[in-house]
Amino acid sequence: MQRSIKETPNVVWPVRIVGLLLFLQAFLISGVTIHFAQQVNWERELEDIMLSMWALDILMWVATLAPVILLLLVTSLAFLLYRRFAWLLAMTLQGLILLRCLILYFGSNSLLRDSRWIHLIMLFAIVLVLYLNTTDIRLAFTTEQHHESKS
Repeated sequence: MQRSIKETPNVVWPVRIVGLLLFLQAFLISGVTIHFAQQVNWERELEDIMLSMWALDILMWVATLAPVILLLLVTSLAFLLYRRFAWLLAMTLQGLILLRCLILYFGSNSLLRDSRWIHLIMLFAIVLVLYLNTTDIRLAFTTEQHHESKS
């Protein structure tokens, strides 16, 4: 038997806050991506035979984070609708975002690694992971049987 979110009114606002934070994170990553893409002269890049290192870095950034941005929006909506898969998907996406930023920072000679935006994205993901693991959020997505069997 699954406990309804309406039976536990204390967890309604924290779950909604997580949904809004996930939407804000998708908006932040989209904005940073657009900011990076606007710094390249794409007309000149497409005339050359090979793209510059800066353009390749931005294309790799977009290719790896565009699906994550879409899934963040889906997860944000799922949190606002109290779907059970939302917590697991949110944690997975935070791990993917952190992995992408850490690979960019430590595993490449990318020009993007010097940007302060990368640090902000990593900090936001870490704070969200900590907030997703609070008792109120975890309680909202546990079943009543599982909760009773621990007692």
